[in-house]
Amino acid sequence: MDLSRGCYARATMSGSNHELSAPYQAFDLRGEVLAERYRIDEVVGEGGMGVVYGGEQISLHRPVAIKVLSPELSEDANLRGRFEREARSTARLEHPNIVQVLELGMTERGLMFIVMQRLDGEDLSDYITGPIAPLRAIEFALQILRALEHAHRQGIVHRDLKPDNIFVTKDDSGAENLKLLDFGIAKIMDSSERGDGDNSPVTQIGMIFGTPQYMSPEQASGMEIDARSDLYSAGLMLYTMLSGAPPFDGDDLGAVARMQVTVEPPPLSDAIPAELRAFVTHMLKKDRDERVSSASEARSCLEKMRLALLSGDSALHRSRTREADAPDPASRPDIVTPVEPHPAASSRDRIHWNGENRRIEPRAPRGRGIVMAAAAAAAVLLVAALVTWNQRPHRLEGDEVFASSIAPASLTEIDRALLANDSTTALQIIQPLRDEFPEDPILMWKSGSALSIKPSRTNSSRALARYEDAIVRRPELLDVPEFFAELDELMRGRYVRAEAVNLALQRLDSSGHPFLLEQINTPKSSRSLSYIDRHRILDALATSEGNEALIDWELNLVQDLTQFRRLDTACETLLLVLDSISQHPSKKVYERLKRLKRVKNGDAEPPEICDAASKRLEVTRDGLSKEFETADNAEKANVAKK
Repeated sequence: MDLSRGCYARATMSGSNHELSAPYQAFDLRGEVLAERYRIDEVVGEGGMGVVYGGEQISLHRPVAIKVLSPELSEDANLRGRFEREARSTARLEHPNIVQVLELGMTERGLMFIVMQRLDGEDLSDYITGPIAPLRAIEFALQILRALEHAHRQGIVHRDLKPDNIFVTKDDSGAENLKLLDFGIAKIMDSSERGDGDNSPVTQIGMIFGTPQYMSPEQASGMEIDARSDLYSAGLMLYTMLSGAPPFDGDDLGAVARMQVTVEPPPLSDAIPAELRAFVTHMLKKDRDERVSSASEARSCLEKMRLALLSGDSALHRSRTREADAPDPASRPDIVTPVEPHPAASSRDRIHWNGENRRIEPRAPRGRGIVMAAAAAAAVLLVAALVTWNQRPHRLEGDEVFASSIAPASLTEIDRALLANDSTTALQIIQPLRDEFPEDPILMWKSGSALSIKPSRTNSSRALARYEDAIVRRPELLDVPEFFAELDELMRGRYVRAEAVNLALQRLDSSGHPFLLEQINTPKSSRSLSYIDRHRILDALATSEGNEALIDWELNLVQDLTQFRRLDTACETLLLVLDSISQHPSKKVYERLKRLKRVKNGDAEPPEICDAASKRLEVTRDGLSKEFETADNAEKANVAKK
């Protein structure tokens, strides 16, 4: 097993200085300078192999992470050699998706250390709290494959690929960038490059290293491995991202390793595009000769699949296949097995995990054609999952299955019209069906989708009402990514903002928080909400821990100071606003506060409340004056000296 598991990932998290555990206290390196270049400032993590410190490359003022091998292990020649190999392996790799190693050395106390770039972000494992949307999972997998492509070209096999060894950072634009970590047990296939004269394999046949949940069959069997082992592990990670959990797991790690050799993974959900499911299956072939042959081939296939999914070609292919393969209703009196998430993930994780875990997943593209293509593809796939053939309610493992009274052929016809952006034809098919089945939630969804093709104040409002009706009758529709993506796009349209805010507040729970955050954080005055609406949103956001850090308090407090006078309870409201300012002070808020005059008594409030508000206003203003005016004067003085 990798003795350094999780150590680097914890080290990259900023903002805390841990205390050393008892075995390491006698070797506390804080305050020391290594190799006359790297100052150690704090302890940010411990692992089986040693301690990870946070520090700085002094000459460049660059933050670094410094992994130091423990005293006991520094005396072990084998483990010490492994530590050196981690540094040498990674130092040979220069790629944007691989962590950068800066230096390998030894402290004055004889402890081995390795200096790496310091990253801010989270493990990929922290992102997998439920199934990840297919396109996003593909983006992550492509970055992993690009890193492997580079490493394999250098003759290096990682051998311990897992979400804990993938770190997710964000660049200045907010784009997610994955970094591959910990080549500590990597096999260097070209032994001549090791420079140590040792031509024996780094790991002998029969020895098993790695993590069973993400281990290849040949690795679990103790066989000699090659680059295809990493591809199997990458396939397992893609499976985990799509389903929310690895295919094989449990407390008995030996049993998990045996399953990698003998058991086929459970099938992925039918809601995942067929081509992507087939790709994962090909990555997870037990016989490595039947597996994808290289990271380059896997990357090329996945890039083509990503383009097809974005363009809608894949959706059309699935529509034709599903239509041709649809069973005859007369021959299938029972419901077709519904789309279900992996057993380890709750049924609401697919959508709601973004809000509950305080991550805002990038929303679907605004292009109508792309969204409609994805929606049409999902609708055809949902024919098997959402349609009953005889209108009888059915249950599967205690969970009620989607019920629709509409024949699959009719749904397919509707979806073809939607895919062609032909709202007129779609509505012509839908209307008589709605007359016959007015309570059918799937028809409500399709009706809303058709109305939203040609946005207008009337059409958009009616469309949003259809989506809300569908949610009321079948809340589980919010767990269908395509339904949520269409609804999300409609809610951001210019005609239905007020109705969309009400819908998000009343029907969407935490999955509506990303939308609500956008509404209160918009800097455009023409798009600012009223005081009452903004504070309805702020109250809703307060129900999920972590949202406070995502709110633009400066913007909202400036708007509060502009809007509070319009309320009948202006003085009482000002007291509340001043409380918030004390918690979130800023110079811009102070500048707005300076221009605020005494609050006049209103008809709806007693004079004493307004007197209290005026006094509190002066106290708050004086306090901010000391903070910001003093800072300004000091800055001006420094400029004058220069």
